[in-house]
Amino acid sequence: MTANHTAVLKHGGGVYTVTSALAAPQSLPAGTYTLHFDPVTGYRITTLPDLEKPTYRVYGRRDKTIDKVIRTYAHLDRSLGVLFEGDKGIGKSSTTMELARRMCAEHGLPVFLINHNYPGLADFLSSLGECVLVFDEFEKVFPIDDDGVNQQNQFLTLFDGTDAAKRLYIVTVNDTNKLSPFMMNRPGRFHYLFSFDYPDLDSITEYMQNEVPAASPEQVSDSVSFAFRARLNYDHLRALATELRIAGPDAPVAELVADLNIRDTEDRSYDVKVFLANGSTAMSYNENIELFLRAENPDDYESVTFGLLDGSSLRAVFQGTDAVMDRRSGKVTIDEAHLARQFLTFPAEVARKLPKEVLGAHDNTDGIRFGVDPSESEEPMFRELRAVKLELTPAKHDHARFFG
Repeated sequence: MTANHTAVLKHGGGVYTVTSALAAPQSLPAGTYTLHFDPVTGYRITTLPDLEKPTYRVYGRRDKTIDKVIRTYAHLDRSLGVLFEGDKGIGKSSTTMELARRMCAEHGLPVFLINHNYPGLADFLSSLGECVLVFDEFEKVFPIDDDGVNQQNQFLTLFDGTDAAKRLYIVTVNDTNKLSPFMMNRPGRFHYLFSFDYPDLDSITEYMQNEVPAASPEQVSDSVSFAFRARLNYDHLRALATELRIAGPDAPVAELVADLNIRDTEDRSYDVKVFLANGSTAMSYNENIELFLRAENPDDYESVTFGLLDGSSLRAVFQGTDAVMDRRSGKVTIDEAHLARQFLTFPAEVARKLPKEVLGAHDNTDGIRFGVDPSESEEPMFRELRAVKLELTPAKHDHARFFG
């Protein structure tokens, strides 16, 4: 009795009981399924509710991505592997499920949602006929253990696509660093690697204008400003939009954000690198900096002090809201034009070697140190020590990802 001619042994109540890999069904009706395993009875294939077409508005490149995968699958005479990578809440799962739904509806293929690691799973999956296999958060379900046990490598042969049956493999991962190296840079296994990034400025603006049409221009601007400096995904934007609809057009965005379950409204710890006009750099570590709330009093501005040579130091003062964040890397940059003030200070023994007219009106004597604002000084020796850019990176000890 061969796999191609073996019927499902039992079917009732939406459950297929499979007594061996040879009994795996080669042809199932179009629909959504999952797997269960019992050490005594073996594998069971359970039907799930059909995937439904989403009714919400789509932002980003989801539909183009899905069209591309479906077009390629139809062109090939072998299996196709697709990797979706990116943080939570930015569209991986919704794209995956819509791709699976369309493959089911347009190609009549059964869809399997693989959510558990069962004994002999890869062998069992390789015995199925043409279908769509979905592995969501693959690196969590099939981790690489600290002791070196790699639960992902069991699928390498399956993903090679050398089986007689043609299949679509859809794998989502939050962190490709936790993916087997034998799966990355291997287009024979995964033809596509789609990276899902955080919404860009235009997407955020479009989202807020569409989802909160009654929002004031100031609210939209503040929402975009906040999202552009922090790692806001679509889940966060949805929550903020809900608050704006409820609170009305006069509500300050800063107050609404403060009450939301979004961690980045608090101060975060950054390692800060300063780039000086002379091409040198200096570092300051574990600085707590607020990037959203704008200070009214200059005394409340953010500031970072950097140690330089000979005991000298440079203090840079700025508004956190003037920073621009790369939402993917988490790095924040503040250019010279957005530094409210700079102050270069020297120990007394260094200052004594400087001509008094150099320090001029910028003397700042506390009995130990003397200083000058290098951005206002006309002296080349000070101009070369002014900050032209600050670069902030989430501190290494702060393991919590932005809005993780």
